[in-house]
Amino acid sequence: MKTGQIKIFYIKRRIIFPGSTVKVELKSPGADTVMKGNTILAFPVKTILSLFMAKKRVATICEVVNTQREMNSVKIELRGLERVFIKKIYRLRTADYEEIGSKSVSSYLERLNSLKRKAQELIFLINVDESDKLISLLNYISDLGQMTDFIANYFVLDISRRYELFTLTDTEERSDTLLTVLDKLIHDINSKRTILEI
Repeated sequence: MKTGQIKIFYIKRRIIFPGSTVKVELKSPGADTVMKGNTILAFPVKTILSLFMAKKRVATICEVVNTQREMNSVKIELRGLERVFIKKIYRLRTADYEEIGSKSVSSYLERLNSLKRKAQELIFLINVDESDKLISLLNYISDLGQMTDFIANYFVLDISRRYELFTLTDTEERSDTLLTVLDKLIHDINSKRTILEI
């Protein structure tokens, strides 16, 4: 199992899913040393308790795509590469990490196709400018883990739900939870439409 030590940065109320690209602003010590091409560990901090809850110490290894330095901060564009466990943090600046092992998933294709269908249904309901692009991207994803991260990143806006999905390291559990979330989103949109039509 792959392990390593890397610079860690604390991202407040933002989740960086593997496969997604996110712009964040860093004000923490050492942020000014981050350069394009670096690899860092982005740890989402929902509350201060996140730092102390061992089972929730999940972070994302990220590649620094771009940096823009300002007076008291650095704006950084990060590309999420991989979800990992934080094993130990040193002086809040570096951390030991361990990769999250993959487990076999029952009904793999069925879960993958169910998620794709639910996401497409939601896209048709919300009908935004990016709808065609999102549907096209969904059709290119054949990995269940990537599918769950893609959908959670683009379709789940509630920060608590995003955090919950991010910290679910078991792909099967994450896909089941995400299906429930999508069902609720679709139900809520349909309910609002029914009320408006009355």
